[in-house]
Amino acid sequence: MFRWKRAPDKHAHPSPANGDLPDWALTYAAASIRAGFQAPDIEAALVRKGLSPKQASKVLDRCWEARVGAVETRRYRAEICQRVSRIASLVVAAGLLALVGWAGGVEAVLMFALRLIFPLACIWFAEGMGAYVGGYITRPTASAWVAIGGWLILAVITVPFILLLF
Repeated sequence: MFRWKRAPDKHAHPSPANGDLPDWALTYAAASIRAGFQAPDIEAALVRKGLSPKQASKVLDRCWEARVGAVETRRYRAEICQRVSRIASLVVAAGLLALVGWAGGVEAVLMFALRLIFPLACIWFAEGMGAYVGGYITRPTASAWVAIGGWLILAVITVPFILLLF
């Protein structure tokens, strides 16, 4: 049988996970921060809704900590992805150079190494290359797109070479 769920009381007891801070206050503050309200305005609104000034301050602190923690997590994950991409590019380049050395000798390795410089630079120094503005480039490019372009160029160089070898 269907039962209506009772709406949570905004002055209900706080959940144990949030210490002495009510869930509704944390939700309200997080939404207000995302909407672009200023901290003093959010704090004043929380006090008007029944929190003490000390609790309102704690709620804001907790929300800012969560927001900063999320940014740090994204930054850490981006660093890991960048590191994996760099290592993978070195493995691919070393493998290609070994194949070229096996098939063509030292001169072929040097010629092919020159072809690898630009895509590896795009992958390894994507931030710096993406920040470049000048000539026909009128605004910065996102570093992720520069790295993806480096991988595409590396693939374009690699596939025909492997097809010619075998």
